[in-house]
Amino acid sequence: MADPIAELKAMSVEERSKLKWNDPRLDYVATELEKQFKIPEGVIRAIKFAENTGFKNGKVSYSNNDSSATSSAGATGIMQFTKKTMGLGFEHNPADPIESMNAAAKLLSQENKRMKGNWAATFAQYNGGTSQGKLVMAGKLPKFKETADYLEKIKTYYKENTKGR
Repeated sequence: MADPIAELKAMSVEERSKLKWNDPRLDYVATELEKQFKIPEGVIRAIKFAENTGFKNGKVSYSNNDSSATSSAGATGIMQFTKKTMGLGFEHNPADPIESMNAAAKLLSQENKRMKGNWAATFAQYNGGTSQGKLVMAGKLPKFKETADYLEKIKTYYKENTKGR
């Protein structure tokens, strides 16, 4: 099998921007970034999953988003960065899934330190901001329904992807 990361890097940004969020080659990128930033295995894939799925009637609904997806709140790319987040020093081309995943890894690593190693709080912060992360860190539920649903999607990802490990 060819090296999936080399294959992705050989593509133009325009070609990569058309990749679906669940393209298996992007999982290789996620694994490498998790190693590089000392992030637990599966975290970047879980975020990618949560950012590109919906939550309807208590169940996860799967999307067919590509790297050019933009949310109603203006978040773009498979890792759904907002202009505000990008303005915090995470400038990148959000349509390029490799750049977007790299920026997300940097952000997750930084924010997890602020959340004192609490990954649930980090996930809540990534989705709903610092106030939501602090609530979860204090053992409370997020106030935002979207953030509570986001945490459920993260749990679903781990449940579906860590069977037998």
